Amino acid sequence: MSFSNIFLIVSVLVAVSYGKTVTVINKHSTALVITVDGVDYTVASKGLVALEQTDEWSGSITAVPLDAEILDGPKTKVEFSLNTLGDSYSISLVDGFNLPVKVVPNGSTNCRAPVCAANILALCPIANQVINSTGTVVACQNSPTLFSAVCPLAVVDETSIGVPSCTTATSYLVLFL
Repeated sequence: MSFSNIFLIVSVLVAVSYGKTVTVINKHSTALVITVDGVDYTVASKGLVALEQTDEWSGSITAVPLDAEILDGPKTKVEFSLNTLGDSYSISLVDGFNLPVKVVPNGSTNCRAPVCAANILALCPIANQVINSTGTVVACQNSPTLFSAVCPLAVVDETSIGVPSCTTATSYLVLFL
């Protein structure tokens, strides 16, 4: 067996066993703690973490500023369900909002890129604000009407529809803005 045949076989096995890369990019001005299925990654401002996921991975990604005082408050969540027949992904505000985010499928021209980049913290009703000890609004909770108005591509409650699906993406970018 020639070297090129061995290389081809190894390349196919690696591609089959690893699935897709989900790269999380911190566009924020401060470091973030990125949580993927309960595992924390500290990502510097303008930094990234590349995560190799299997073709059958389902999970979620959230983030909070590294110096956040409130760690267990409402968070913007990105949810994935990867599958060899097609992927689904969404920005979920069901639990609340803390950071703007965008999901970009790569390697495809027909897949939607949901984004929630609105300044929801400035728009959040007083009764739904999560405020830290210095009086700064750090999250917004229980505001599906607001969420759907300013982030129409996000899942805002259990009745939301329109979760994007994609059969041709080769990888994904998750950008915390």
